[in-house]
Amino acid sequence: MKHYLLLFFSFTLTILTAQQDTTLPYSVAEQMPYVYTPQGDSLETYDEKRTLGEKRMMTIIHRNLKYPKLGSCIEGFCVVRFTVFKNGTIGDYKLLKDIGAGAGEEALKAVRFLENEIWIPAYQDGKSVDVFYNVPVRFKL
Repeated sequence: MKHYLLLFFSFTLTILTAQQDTTLPYSVAEQMPYVYTPQGDSLETYDEKRTLGEKRMMTIIHRNLKYPKLGSCIEGFCVVRFTVFKNGTIGDYKLLKDIGAGAGEEALKAVRFLENEIWIPAYQDGKSVDVFYNVPVRFKL
């Protein structure tokens, strides 16, 4: 009986340890990530720096966004999700909403240009954390 109890506790401890190592990125953090901009160095608050970073992010996306050849009359939003890792890199792209006609693929291509930027990671309880980031990409004629 002792062997079974020991085996049970050992198995339970293994499961708990495995669960702690496989944490998903946060959906929301106390301070969300943003693209670093040198102009933001003169700003004092997190909100001002993040707003400036979001403007830069959208400029980069729109500068690199190409209308799909198949959908020359299509309008709407695609949504791309990626992960901003605690070391300031991005990856794990996923298309959450696609309006079709090749728009989703073009949205993913445009968002991938953000890999060339410096990202300030998300913070939760004073520590940098991985976080999901959703970006709507608008197609309008």
